[in-house]
Amino acid sequence: MAKPQIWQRGQTGSYYATISGKQILLGRDETEAKERYDYLLGVAGVQSIGRVDDLFDAFLEWVNLNRSEATYAVYKELLQSFNKAIVKGGQKA
Repeated sequence: MAKPQIWQRGQTGSYYATISGKQILLGRDETEAKERYDYLLGVAGVQSIGRVDDLFDAFLEWVNLNRSEATYAVYKELLQSFNKAIVKGGQKA
């Protein structure tokens, strides 16, 4: 699946991206539109998440940068416990 591209609507000058078949308004300012686009795609891109482990790692990285150490520790313990339960259940994460 190709990565969606940002495009500008001529009538309004607003920037958009079509993501999962929906036109998403990103804003009128190009820099702001690019930042919102990166945020919507998870900065690294939607295709970078291939496994549950990858999703957990990306989330924990964000928590580490944007929340307290205590919050990070709680989420890390919770997600590790959940991941172990999945693996023990016979499914691979």
